[in-house]
Amino acid sequence: MSQRSIVKNIKRNTLYEGTLRGNKRGFAFLARRDGGQDLFIPHEGLNGAQHGDEVVCRLTVGDNAEVVRVLSRGVTRLVGTLCLGYGYAYLRPDDQSYYSNVRLGGWDPDWQEGQKALVDITEWTPKGPNGDVVKLLGFAGEKESEILSVLYAAGFSDSFPEEVEKAALQLKMGAPERDRDDLRSLLTITIDGEDARDFDDAISITRTPKGYDLWVHIADVSHFVTPGGEIDKEAYKRATSVYFPRKAYPMLPEVLCNGLCSLVPNQDRFALSCRMSFDREGNRKGVYLAKSVINSDYRMTYTKVQAMLDGDEVMLKEYAPIAGLVSEARELSRLLRAKRKERGSIDFVTQESKVLFDGDKILGVEGYHTTESNQLIEDFMIAANEAVAETLRDAGYPCAYRVHDLPDPDKLKALTAFAGCFGLAPHKRYLQADEIADFVRRTEDSPYATVVNQVAIRCMQKAEYSPRNIGHYGLGSECYCHFTSPIRRYPDLMVHRLVKRYLEDLEQAPDGEEPRMDKVTRKEIDQDLNKRCQHCSQMERAAEKAERDIVAYYMAVYMQEHVGQTYEAVVSGVTASMLFATLPNGIEGAVALDDLREGFYFDSLRFAVISERHSYRIGDIVKVRVEESNPKTHKIRFSLPDVKPKQARLGDVARLHKGSPKGKARPQDHRKPKNHGRSGRGRRR
Repeated sequence: MSQRSIVKNIKRNTLYEGTLRGNKRGFAFLARRDGGQDLFIPHEGLNGAQHGDEVVCRLTVGDNAEVVRVLSRGVTRLVGTLCLGYGYAYLRPDDQSYYSNVRLGGWDPDWQEGQKALVDITEWTPKGPNGDVVKLLGFAGEKESEILSVLYAAGFSDSFPEEVEKAALQLKMGAPERDRDDLRSLLTITIDGEDARDFDDAISITRTPKGYDLWVHIADVSHFVTPGGEIDKEAYKRATSVYFPRKAYPMLPEVLCNGLCSLVPNQDRFALSCRMSFDREGNRKGVYLAKSVINSDYRMTYTKVQAMLDGDEVMLKEYAPIAGLVSEARELSRLLRAKRKERGSIDFVTQESKVLFDGDKILGVEGYHTTESNQLIEDFMIAANEAVAETLRDAGYPCAYRVHDLPDPDKLKALTAFAGCFGLAPHKRYLQADEIADFVRRTEDSPYATVVNQVAIRCMQKAEYSPRNIGHYGLGSECYCHFTSPIRRYPDLMVHRLVKRYLEDLEQAPDGEEPRMDKVTRKEIDQDLNKRCQHCSQMERAAEKAERDIVAYYMAVYMQEHVGQTYEAVVSGVTASMLFATLPNGIEGAVALDDLREGFYFDSLRFAVISERHSYRIGDIVKVRVEESNPKTHKIRFSLPDVKPKQARLGDVARLHKGSPKGKARPQDHRKPKNHGRSGRGRRR
């Protein structure tokens, strides 16, 4: 793995390319393409450029810069609030980074002050952008309008174009091709959440004289979605499914994701299957890839499988035919997890929250906790992802790798300082990979576990897709891709197509020889992959932000009923102006430092805000009072009724859940959707 170089120096008379990051106060920063330090651009130096634009800049006075050319516009569609005047109208963007209002052409009598709208920008002028209203979304603060606003602002949609739906309805299952392995007699199960509707992965496992054979069967979406077709173009545009509480917005039409491609029980389904042979120590000894047809025997849930693992006699009797499979799966899963631990894999445990509903009423918010049954599936999906990536790499074939670069040394130094707050800093310049993993593990049973994970993740690079393999630092993997979720991730679909290309060439290769791709074809595919990987990485980040934003909206709605109440929380972030605190159920609020009586300053090295008498450090336990909760801004404002915080210590494992606002689960509760979160079969790895 290679560490990306960081160019720190800035030279006069040099042009710098990059992406603008706007600020609501009208100025912007240039995130340089060469990886060097950001350049500050005052408002008068923007010359009509806007947030998200790709631009060319040069230095002016001091450290300031100005835009000399706009290479491409980064934002062409916005969501915001309609503001109506006498004979004119404009849109005030929800995204405060986009600092200019959008003047609207024409006039529609249906427009009303305060409505949310989706707008296409049609023209950029020195006075600001002009645009046209595409769709009215309702009024700010209304549930449906807030949901649609977040969805559309992220670049997604709540419906498919008519031509896409029409193309999907014409698809049929058909008979298996001759080159498909018939695995319908193989004992096969799916394991998913209770409310999962689409099942894109299934497993089979058998004990062998030398160890284990693990089959991971993945829905063959590429059989139905042809490159360049209407369905493919829309799937690529979205690049990922989006999961909101109570509703998912899929990458593929329902007839595919919940029908033809879904590995439902007792139905023949096409798949790409990966058989991995392991010895008794969990070392992989062989990989076999094949197009297949399977027939799943049981649709299992995490809850049922966990009950079987815990020895529940009722469940073991009800599912006696697969009791042996589940037991063998646990054995192999633990071996694979131990192997990952040995190589330095960092098992981040990020706290994600689920919103509990009774009809339209929000009952509460609870943290989502994984069980061994969740980990079991994650272990198998990671193993399959690695096996496929290594097979393509070793054969000299291109791949859309899932890569995670080495952390920046300066950030590792900051993480080392943070670990020192818990007495866990090594006597070195900064933490190494195995030390980060150990730090995370040693704090996982403390009330600070979530905060520790958040800080560690902030010090990491972002995982992304790339045709260039640099390994996956977080997993400690030399070669990794996403293969296991083609129903909800476009990069997996790209990998499936490359695997099929490899299998076709393998079939035609002379006996005993591996197929090889010529350099010209490889270069053409890599160029196309590079563009597509960048797009998929961008849409993945947009989906993650949208999912966080809508959960924050529901949290703000729920906490309106708890204004004035006091809870214990953990300091989860500090900046020069704000202190953030998180309740045990994941609800986060902010305290403005200006609201505190004492004069606090921000100490970035100690992850703290400090006054003459007190300090608040990330990980400290504090009492907070809910002062305000605003669904329109999705923000919650706390105050600190107690001045003195309880300092974070690793040995303190007191639980804070007592007194946390939450409700009881009901049949209509939102459950964490499959592949949502950090799971190896999800997007976050």
